[in-house]
Amino acid sequence: MKKFFTTSGLILGAFVAGFLVFYFLMPQIVRFGKVVSVPDLRNLTYSDATSLLASLSLKSVVSDTVFSSDVAKGRVVSQKPSALSTVKIGRKIFLTVSKGPKKIKIPHIVGLRQEEAKGALDIASITNRVFILIPSDNVKEGCVISSSPAEGDDIVEGARLKVFVSKGKTNVFLMPNLIGLSFNEAKDIISKYELIIGNIRYVAGSDSMVLLQSPMAGVEVSYGDTIILVVGRKAGKE
Repeated sequence: MKKFFTTSGLILGAFVAGFLVFYFLMPQIVRFGKVVSVPDLRNLTYSDATSLLASLSLKSVVSDTVFSSDVAKGRVVSQKPSALSTVKIGRKIFLTVSKGPKKIKIPHIVGLRQEEAKGALDIASITNRVFILIPSDNVKEGCVISSSPAEGDDIVEGARLKVFVSKGKTNVFLMPNLIGLSFNEAKDIISKYELIIGNIRYVAGSDSMVLLQSPMAGVEVSYGDTIILVVGRKAGKE
């Protein structure tokens, strides 16, 4: 009888041990060996990327943050391992997240001669700039009148800076070229030349871009002359 109970105990113990292995250890063993394909996380917000990885039993880690003019702040720029890589679940996925575009403070340039202004902008690493000559009663010829954006403001790295330089005061001058500029840029230049915007005609084309002007660029005009513009507008836009 004692031997019977001993044998039964061994059988029962083996059953319990098997039960524990099957229901508790096996899932862990299977889980340890399971693999998944890493999704493409680029351009997702960090929160969305983390949620997506968690749904696949993967972990997110921010390994770096970088300036980017192409990827909005807080979104994923790159990842490691790369998209479609096969990894074991529980793996850490390292993410590089965007800090948004780098901004540069525009240095003091108003009143400087054009060459001096160029030097100041070079030091500030503002290389995308255009110098526009306009008549002025108050600012010495060849000196900077103003800029757009204004000095002291921030400009996104790579964005265009317009610098207005005095050409002195003249009664008659050549009409500047406005074609290809945005309507707001054209208005700014027309105002600085003390000209007047007349009729504006809208036609299908690049939205808010000046397509034609009258008088044409290079034609002699005087202060107070009226300028007519043809401006593009997206189809269906009022």
